[in-house]
Amino acid sequence: MSKPARMVATSHQLSLAAMEEASRTGERTADLEHLLMALSLSEQPAGQVLRGLGVSLTALREAVAHQREAELGLLGVEIMDAAQQRIVFHETGGYEWSDRAMRVLDKVSVGDGGPSAVLLALLEEPSGRVEQVLARLGVTPEQVGDRLADAAGVVPDQARFTRTDRAITRTSQAFIPAPVAEVWALVADPARLPEWDLNVAEVEPAEGGPWVARTRTRTPDGKEVRLGQGLEYQRVELLAQKDSSRAEWRFRYPERPDLNTRLVALALEPAAGGTQLKISFAWELTGQRPRRPLRMVTGWIMRPAMRFALWMQAAQVASSISRVFR
Repeated sequence: MSKPARMVATSHQLSLAAMEEASRTGERTADLEHLLMALSLSEQPAGQVLRGLGVSLTALREAVAHQREAELGLLGVEIMDAAQQRIVFHETGGYEWSDRAMRVLDKVSVGDGGPSAVLLALLEEPSGRVEQVLARLGVTPEQVGDRLADAAGVVPDQARFTRTDRAITRTSQAFIPAPVAEVWALVADPARLPEWDLNVAEVEPAEGGPWVARTRTRTPDGKEVRLGQGLEYQRVELLAQKDSSRAEWRFRYPERPDLNTRLVALALEPAAGGTQLKISFAWELTGQRPRRPLRMVTGWIMRPAMRFALWMQAAQVASSISRVFR
């Protein structure tokens, strides 16, 4: 992945996760602590370092809550114990970064731009906010920095893009904060597809094995989705599954055989604090026309956009699965 693409990917992933975390407590401004929470979910070395030091998402949520309680206590404000809240980011709007979080992101935009660079910038942020939160977990910025330095030579698995005459495919990695058994129970159950596939509203069993899925007509925030002709229902098949470690799904529109078929393969491995998820997102090219020189040139020009679109779709799957367990 090129540097600009890596920066866009990092910004998207961290922004989404941080603002989701802010939405849990009714906030519309994502601050330094939300950015730290987002980093704790990264599949990259920055996330692995944090989780290895015990700085998990659950631990951070508790530490941030206690830090805020202590700060309000100094002002004579007592807060009631809040019940577990859910992420409502996709159902609401009006989210933004705080000024100091924006300064951190601006700082790394002129450098590497990856999660490790963002974490280092957080450790150096002058307000001391991140240091205070880490202290509640018995961790110092120096410990985090040393672990990051040790991990500097580790090359993370790279996302891959491939194209053949039959399919275009994008693979990527994600960390899910739940045990493999729980993640498997989600991704291998057709009835639970609506929990993580934003295209599916509900699933009904179909005679003969495959299932019928009704396509969503509204987004989580209530906006109407206009569907083209023949896109109201999808045929869903579980092509393969292996020992609670791999599930492969196929989605196609039976009334529109001219459209490409969507394939989603999910491979699960145990990881410290949760599950490492490998996603393979592909479009099977159906009804392809003969390849002409002009079309081949156009396809080459459009390849970066195609890569980014596939990455976004794979990232959306990863985010949706992660959100179920948060």
